[in-house]
Amino acid sequence: MGAPAVFPFRTKLTVLGALLTIVPLTALGYALMSKASETVRTMTREYQLSVAGDLSRT
Repeated sequence: MGAPAVFPFRTKLTVLGALLTIVPLTALGYALMSKASETVRTMTREYQLSVAGDLSRT
């Protein structure tokens, strides 16, 4: 059997840094997309109510 793979310290540090950066950014992106989706739904509902109000006055 061959010797186990040994990764240099710099490679390990780079992978750890990448993971510590990617995980929070992914969570933040998901939270922002969820909030944006909610905002679009709210604005659409308000617009529809505004149009319905204008039509009811005519």
